[in-house]
Amino acid sequence: AQGSNVFKMGIQNYCDLTLDNMVVDGTNLLGDRTYTMSNNHGDITINNSTIIAKEGGVAFDVYYWPKGGYGDGVSVTVNNSTITGKIEVTVDGTGALQDGAKHQLTLTGGTLTGGLRAEQGAQLYNEGTTVISDVTMAENTATEKGGAIFNSDDQTGAKGDLTLNNVDLKGNNANFGGAIWNEGKLTVNGGSFEGNKADEAAGAIYNADGAKLTVDGVSFKENTAKFGGAINNAKTASDKEAAILTVKNSQFIGNTSLNSQGGAIRNQGIITEISGSTFKGNKASNGGAINNGEWGQITLITNSVFDGNEATLKNTAAMDGGAILNRGTIKSIADSTFTNNKTSGAGGAILNKDGAFLTFNGTNTFTNNTAASKANDIHNSGTITVASGTTTLGSGYSQDAGSLTVQGGAALESLGTMEISGGSVAFTDNSLFAVNGNALTG
Repeated sequence: AQGSNVFKMGIQNYCDLTLDNMVVDGTNLLGDRTYTMSNNHGDITINNSTIIAKEGGVAFDVYYWPKGGYGDGVSVTVNNSTITGKIEVTVDGTGALQDGAKHQLTLTGGTLTGGLRAEQGAQLYNEGTTVISDVTMAENTATEKGGAIFNSDDQTGAKGDLTLNNVDLKGNNANFGGAIWNEGKLTVNGGSFEGNKADEAAGAIYNADGAKLTVDGVSFKENTAKFGGAINNAKTASDKEAAILTVKNSQFIGNTSLNSQGGAIRNQGIITEISGSTFKGNKASNGGAINNGEWGQITLITNSVFDGNEATLKNTAAMDGGAILNRGTIKSIADSTFTNNKTSGAGGAILNKDGAFLTFNGTNTFTNNTAASKANDIHNSGTITVASGTTTLGSGYSQDAGSLTVQGGAALESLGTMEISGGSVAFTDNSLFAVNGNALTG
C-alpha cells in the first residue's frame, strides 16, 4: 500500500489493534522509504510476533499525528517479538503534543536484529516516551550520530524521554556517540556497553548540550573514541546549556580515548554525582579515567575506585592526570581510593591545573601512583582544599603554583615526598598536615 507520495507502507493503523503470533513482512514493499507498519493512533499491542522491514526500511513507527481528530495520541506495546529493521517514535512536524496526549513505546524482550545502517540512530530514533527492556542492540552503524539510538530533542519541541532497562549495546559505531546520541532525557538501568566506537567523541554515549543522562548499575567496557572513550558530557560553547550526567554503581573498564581526553568520561558540562563506581584500566593522553574541562563542574565523586588508569597515550604534547585531569571544578571527592594509576607527565592520580578547584572530604586513600616513572599522587597548579576527614597520599604530592589548604578538623597525611616549588600551603585551626610521620598541627 502507498501511505503518501513519499512513504510506502504495509499497514497504516489509526485504531486499537492487537497482533498475536503474527508475521508482518515488508521485504517486498516498493520504494526507497518503506514502513512495514505505521502506527498513528490508538493503543496497539504486539505479542510474540515478527515484523520485518525491507533493507534500509522501518519495521514500525509510533507516529504522533494530531490532524483529523487523532490528537489524543498513540501508544505501542511490544512483547517478546522479533523486530528486523529500524524503529521510529516521531512527531508530525506541525507542532508539539497536545496537552494530555500519549506518544509512547514500551518494548520488552524478544530480538532486535542488528547490523543496521543509517545517518543517525540505525536501530531506534526516538522523540517520544520510550521504555526498552531486556534486549540487545548490536553491530549497528550511523554515519553521523548514535550508532544504535538517536534520542532527539527536535525543533517542534518534542523531547525524547528514553529509559533502557538491562539493555546490552555491543559493537555499534558512529561519528559521534558510538552506541547512543542523547539530546533529550536518557535513563539507563543495568545492562552494558561493550566494544562500541566513535570516530570522534563518545564511544558509548554522547550527552549533548542541555541533555540529561543517568546511568545506574551499568557496565562500560572497551569502548573507544578520539574524545571520551565511554561518555562525552557536553557543553560545546560558553553560551550553550550544559549537559547533565549522573553516574551510580557503574563500572568503566578498559575504555580508551584514542586522541586525547578522558579514557572513560570527558566532561565539559555538569556531573551531579559519581557514586559507588569503579574506573579500572582506562587510557587516554589526558585524564586516564576522567577529563574535566574548563567549563566542567563535578559536584561529587564518592565511594568510588580508580585503579590502573593511564594517561600515557602519545597523541598530544602533554600526557597528564593518570586517573583525573581537572581544569574546572570538582566540589568534593569523598571516601574514594586511587591505586596504581600512572601518567607519563604530571599527576600520577590527579593533575589539578591552574585555575581549577578541587576539594576532598571524608576518607580518601592514594597508593602506588606514578608520574614520569616516579612516585606521585597529585600535582597541583590550582586550588586544592582538604575540607574534612583524612586524605592519605601514599606516593607524594607536588605543587608549582596555586594553593593547598587543610581546613580545621581535616587531615592531610603524605607518606611520600612533598615537593612545593611555588604557590602556598596553609593549615588552619585544629587541622593536621603530616609528612612521613612528621606532623604540623594548626
